[in-house]
Amino acid sequence: MAIAMLKRLAGLREEWVELGAEQPFHLRMGINTGYVTVGNFGSDDRMDYTIIGSCVNATARLKK
Repeated sequence: MAIAMLKRLAGLREEWVELGAEQPFHLRMGINTGYVTVGNFGSDDRMDYTIIGSCVNATARLKK
């Protein structure tokens, strides 16, 4: 999925430049494996869909 997203973004970036975008959107992703917890976290007053776990932090720090 990450490869497909990057390919699609390359196409979109070309379209955006043609439409006049001076600084088209850039994307970076990190891919990692491990156990995580995904879902709605919070309370009735404030709910957020998120992902938590030690490998999430490691993935967020991966660089190209």
